Amino acid sequence: MKFLFFLVLVPVFLQMSFLCRAQTFKQGSIWLMGSNTGFDFKDDPPKPVSDSRISKLTSRTSTITDELGDLLFYSNGDTVWNKYHEVMLNGTGLGLNPFPNQGYLPDSPSSSCVIVPHPGDGQLYYIFIGDIAGFSYSVVDVSSNAGHGKVIQKKIKLFNGNTSLLTVASHADEKSFWIIAHDSVENFKTYKVSESGIDNQPISKKGPAYDLNFGRSQMKVSPDGTKLVVTNIGNVDFFNFNSMTGDISYLGRSLWTGGIGVEFSPNSEFVYFSTYLQTVVQLDVNFDNLEDIVNSETVVGEYAWLGIVADLQLAYNGKIYGHLELNTPSPETNSLSCIEDPNKKGLDCNYVKNILLLPTNNFYPNLPLSVQSIFRESPAVPEAVGCKELPTQIKVTSLGYADSLQWDFGDGLQKSFLASSGKIIDHVYPQTGEYTLTLKKYIGNISREIVSKVIILEKPVVNIGRDTTLCQGDELLLDAGNNGADFIWSTGEETQQIIVVGENQYQVIVDNGGCTTSDIINVQVFDYPHAELGQNKVICDGEPITLTVPFDASLKYRWSTEATSSEITVLETGEYGVTVSRGRCETKDEVYVQEAQIVFNLSETEFEIPFGTELKLTLNGINIEDYNWNFGDGLSARTVIPVVLHSYLKAGNYEGEIVATNQYGCSSNASFHVVVPEYLFIPNVITPNSDTKNDLFEIQYNGDKKYNLEIYDRWGRTIFSSQSVVNVWSAEGNDSGIYFYQLKLGEQIYKGWLQVIK
Repeated sequence: MKFLFFLVLVPVFLQMSFLCRAQTFKQGSIWLMGSNTGFDFKDDPPKPVSDSRISKLTSRTSTITDELGDLLFYSNGDTVWNKYHEVMLNGTGLGLNPFPNQGYLPDSPSSSCVIVPHPGDGQLYYIFIGDIAGFSYSVVDVSSNAGHGKVIQKKIKLFNGNTSLLTVASHADEKSFWIIAHDSVENFKTYKVSESGIDNQPISKKGPAYDLNFGRSQMKVSPDGTKLVVTNIGNVDFFNFNSMTGDISYLGRSLWTGGIGVEFSPNSEFVYFSTYLQTVVQLDVNFDNLEDIVNSETVVGEYAWLGIVADLQLAYNGKIYGHLELNTPSPETNSLSCIEDPNKKGLDCNYVKNILLLPTNNFYPNLPLSVQSIFRESPAVPEAVGCKELPTQIKVTSLGYADSLQWDFGDGLQKSFLASSGKIIDHVYPQTGEYTLTLKKYIGNISREIVSKVIILEKPVVNIGRDTTLCQGDELLLDAGNNGADFIWSTGEETQQIIVVGENQYQVIVDNGGCTTSDIINVQVFDYPHAELGQNKVICDGEPITLTVPFDASLKYRWSTEATSSEITVLETGEYGVTVSRGRCETKDEVYVQEAQIVFNLSETEFEIPFGTELKLTLNGINIEDYNWNFGDGLSARTVIPVVLHSYLKAGNYEGEIVATNQYGCSSNASFHVVVPEYLFIPNVITPNSDTKNDLFEIQYNGDKKYNLEIYDRWGRTIFSSQSVVNVWSAEGNDSGIYFYQLKLGEQIYKGWLQVIK
């Protein structure tokens, strides 16, 4: 789906039309709302006013001022007050709603009104009113009643049915207006208001159905009269509007939902929505299709859970205001937020919360409706600056309706385009200089001329050097030249010269006032190579040692021995050095190598140790600092003295070893042999009286033969058995007396008796 950008019919003689009044006139500069609230936007910041006679929170109001910004009159859709804040003669009961002052509640039916000047009579004004009963208008003569004004016609019905969706667009002839309303079914009804009055035969266009009984709704036409957007219960619908014919064409409903309030920027390039998600978002409507427009969404403002921004409305000062509707009253947050720069893209639009405070009892005021085209920026071609022999972009802003465009580039060339494709163009100028640029926009054979200029510059020459390398900690000065130009470096700096120390790709963009050139340099930074040889080394007993540094194929190595590998083998005492380099980044290290021998011996190497006896090992040596003993039975010990004691729990032959290390880290070893004979002891008396002496029948055996013990009473009954030497008999529960045992060790059987004394 696409926005179709239609041109606005502009008679050539209309140099200061209604569409341009925001530039020179002050119409629409005052808002008067409910709860006697209002603002005068001629002041900066806007000045609060309290003269409003609209006391109740009823409808969406409208205020009209003259070209000097002086108040003419205002209305809430039921009553009209003059510039003296008096009820105007015949100025009550304007709307069709029989209950106009029922009060406004959120998500309930409401009414809207908008004041529109009569195109053919400067003293007459229309008040269009949409409410629960239908769409109607009244006519005000501000010169009547001695200048106090009078409603000379009222309650002239245009159609039945609930409608509060109203907006006003300027006609392409820049004199007439289009009043756009939506009925209670599915129809847009567009009425033309011209010098001859209101055309009672509206242009009816079927569109989406809207629920105006519940939920927030707003309808806005862009100030240039080319686009239309409607929000209703969170849905957002996009339309094209033809300000020449009054035709509305549906683009579709976006997948993006949540819209409440809606407003366009003065240049008609951006549309803003407030949402049920407590955000304000911006969409770019310069794209040709709805998908791209929706995808351009940027969240430009967020606010607290206390409420939602219910309305958005463009004001005379070119800013968009939104009213924060609260869930609960709060004097701090009952206020208007503001989009300060709505013509700027993204966050540059500058959304500010709580900028204008409202009375604490004014919880739900609708913001006033105005003729949108009052705030439109005049069609213009911004001055362009470009480069010789390169495409220079030229564009027209706030164009409005046109059939075609003719560009005169001031270099002898002219080109014509359809309005839909000729708003943004590129043109190549072969020479530097200043050119007069002329745009003519046509509606039929009527044209309007806009004059601007283009400045063409030489492209700056930039050279920040060839790709290079640095050593860690070195600095490099980069100079972009072109003194007096603007500079933007990839580092964020904006000076002609910068100093860099890190590895990166550095880019500079040089702008001499509209012509830009960039250059890039790649800087590698090498760490100083690792070349640590460690502490001084020792050659033990004439064994060669290896000196090494980490290997890297990108590095070069040079030893004091003239070797060029990453490691060398040395046999002699002396000082050895290495230099490791990558390009001009190099690191050096040195180490001293000395020879050291270790001499020691065991006092004995053959031992026979009876069961229960400790083995004592003694080593004789010089300058030994560390002793590692391995006893051959799975146990080991480490000592700093040359003597160690060890007990063997099992019979057998054991091969042990001692490894001795001296102060230089040199080590040597010696072996020893230990024999432990098999041992068996069977007691014949136990006294289980808990005195820890002979309390248990405990057999001592250090062999590894298969073990089986059984104990019998005197009647031959088995009272204890065990297959493990560590499982002992305590005689618990047995009387004193004589007992018998049988012990099997492998194939050998031992029998005997034992006495239990308690």
